[in-house]
Amino acid sequence: MNRIERDPFEEVIRKSGADWLIDWYAPSDRAMENLRRILRDANEWGRQHWEGNAPPLTPEEIVNTYATNPHKVRAFLQVVGSIGSPSFLVMVWRILQGFDIQSVQLQYEIDKPFSLYIRLVSPYGMTEEYKSDNIDDAVVLRHLGTMKMSGQGTYDGFYALNIRSTD
Repeated sequence: MNRIERDPFEEVIRKSGADWLIDWYAPSDRAMENLRRILRDANEWGRQHWEGNAPPLTPEEIVNTYATNPHKVRAFLQVVGSIGSPSFLVMVWRILQGFDIQSVQLQYEIDKPFSLYIRLVSPYGMTEEYKSDNIDDAVVLRHLGTMKMSGQGTYDGFYALNIRSTD
């Protein structure tokens, strides 16, 4: 009996409940190639902008992270197919690694340019800025956790949405 080995990255996607990233892609047999390209572009953006501080954002890193933090990978995979900018995938990965959201600025007005700016701060005080004029990047906002501390609203973390199947 021949056993067909499955791609570990695809296995993680399916175990995370993000099958739609593969099954809804047309043609579906090219989905994994497309997802690898998206990660490659984000990984390259991170290396160009953050040099030695760039977070590895590869299929292998996703598989390794899933082994210890499946909830983080689930949250990340929910936006992989929706975010329009490689930089914002890096930003999401950074939040999932423990960076805090220091500032969010959204500018939207009908018939005017869209703008989204997010500044993160690392546990060591290093700041990173992410800017976008692509409204598709606003998808990240619905995944940011909100809470109040000392009566002030704050964004805290990046979370998977509770998406339930209708089956």
